Amino acid sequence: MSSPAPEPAARPHDAPAAAVSRAPSPAHSRGSAIFVLAAIAVHTALTATLALARYASVHNHTFDLALYARLAWGLAHGEPWDPIIGGNFLGGHVPWVLAPLGVLGALVGTVPVLLLAQSACVALAAWPVSLVAGRRFGPAGGAVGALVYLFYPNLGHVATYEFHPGTLALLPFAWALQALDQPASPAAPRRLALGCVVALACRISLALQTVLIGALAWRAGASLRRTGLALAVGSVSYFALWMLWLHPTFGDAATAAADLHFGKWGGSPFGVLPALFAAPGRVIDHLLAPERLSYLPRVLAPLALLPLLAPRFLLVALPPLALNLLSEFPTAPELRSHYLTPAVPALVIAAIIGLDAVLARGSRVPSRIAIGLGALLLCSLAGHVIAGGLPGARAFTLAEFRADAATSARRAVIAHVGPSASVQAPDPLLPHLSERRFVHRAPPPERETDFVALDVTHRKQFRRQESLLRTVQEPVVRSWLARPDHRVVLAAGDLILLQRNLSPRGGLVRRYFSGVTAPDTGRALTGCLAIRSAELSATHLRLHFVARSACPRDLALHLGRSARPYRTDLLFDGLLSPAHLERGDALVSSHPITPAEHEAFRTDGLHLAAVRSSGARPQPTDPISVHVRVEAAD
Repeated sequence: MSSPAPEPAARPHDAPAAAVSRAPSPAHSRGSAIFVLAAIAVHTALTATLALARYASVHNHTFDLALYARLAWGLAHGEPWDPIIGGNFLGGHVPWVLAPLGVLGALVGTVPVLLLAQSACVALAAWPVSLVAGRRFGPAGGAVGALVYLFYPNLGHVATYEFHPGTLALLPFAWALQALDQPASPAAPRRLALGCVVALACRISLALQTVLIGALAWRAGASLRRTGLALAVGSVSYFALWMLWLHPTFGDAATAAADLHFGKWGGSPFGVLPALFAAPGRVIDHLLAPERLSYLPRVLAPLALLPLLAPRFLLVALPPLALNLLSEFPTAPELRSHYLTPAVPALVIAAIIGLDAVLARGSRVPSRIAIGLGALLLCSLAGHVIAGGLPGARAFTLAEFRADAATSARRAVIAHVGPSASVQAPDPLLPHLSERRFVHRAPPPERETDFVALDVTHRKQFRRQESLLRTVQEPVVRSWLARPDHRVVLAAGDLILLQRNLSPRGGLVRRYFSGVTAPDTGRALTGCLAIRSAELSATHLRLHFVARSACPRDLALHLGRSARPYRTDLLFDGLLSPAHLERGDALVSSHPITPAEHEAFRTDGLHLAAVRSSGARPQPTDPISVHVRVEAAD
């Protein structure tokens, strides 16, 4: 690579830093340009591959990808309403950029288009960043600037996890800031205006940054004054239109999101201003929480704190940084959070300008410039290793991108639902179900869909514990299983799929019915259920029951070797609700056992008792337990 650009001519004391004329040598040599473009291509390919692998393995854990995929699909089909979290496109983040992506997604798949576009925009922003660095430090500096940006820890996380339209704004933001850094360029006004307009089309809240960019452009010199003024006024007007009309009229979902972030300030970040006067202690305590007190040092450390030396460009990063500090949402102050992402181009460019300011205080000899660039790159690499989201980072693991048992179960549910049926499902499944008119998050509430998928992971977590019956999730699951109009059509892994308008006693749960018998046989556990016999194999205990009537839907078993058994099990694998039993039903329920339990039951027999979610017997007159002789299975 060629040597760094020579030191620029002196400038008037009050001239803005962005207006400094640089040496006429190009920001890139042919070699450095190829290097930066190759780094962009590698970063795009890596993050896109990982994002698509996470999607293919059904390992998305939140609803963001599904939310924006459904919005993009809806805009392409003339449906601006959002069925996943409610509300209307115009009342949320107003991401107009999703419309063309949705049209393209109709041809090749919405989710792949969104993920590929996100990876490309994240990586391509490295090019304008490299121009800012190359203008100051020559081609080698341009290459280093691109790497510093690409290694920033936040980017690897957001480009491989979920999707957010605000992340697409990195590319137009970087171009706008590059134009602001070189106002004398004939292309600067056009790049500045186009970059800010496209960024606003990604997310309405980015107007808080574009208004600052417009104000800085207005002060940068005559060449950008009109463009800067138009951007500042336009950004304020657009944001005011959203705040005063669009958000109140269409913003149910946006209002809920704002409450999650700024509930303690009355549902708006601007509520912190009256709180400063009414209860300043609350604001101070909020900001002094460890995760917020360390937030800015964590954000700036990968950039060697250099953005602090370029306050004009750092100002553009202030809105997202301030919002994250004011937010009470748990992930807002995390370095991997997408709420930080819109600030990254401004932070990195501010670091480059800050390094230029440090070097300007002494002689700009090549060795000193090389040391400065090397130190900045080293900090960036260290930040990636410590907190990044790509291979080479300390916390990176391939498990989130590989198929596993959960993948197989989720794919089975997705395949059973089909391409167009209405559905309520847990968040990991939603991206694969998003291209349909009616798709909702798992209940509650009920959306009257054709299919309802329930996550019963809690059953594994609280297996054999009585507290399972009193978890938040179990009563919801029991309620759905007890419905007379839903049938269990699939049980895979930790998922149960129900289909509407089918008998709950048919299909999958028929395996638990062994016929019809005299209802008065067996020994009563409670008024609705009696035990007839028990069989023991090496790995399972098979219990034969007879129903005397329908049972409470929260009925479960206590079983063990003592007269007061403590192990708690659900009847019929937790799939057939006791509420659906009918008089005379002969039933079989199988329960896994350990080798120790096998030996104890074989030697001492088995004690059984009926229990409800309260932990008490269904009726005070029910037996504390019933001793059952266990027979060896054939």
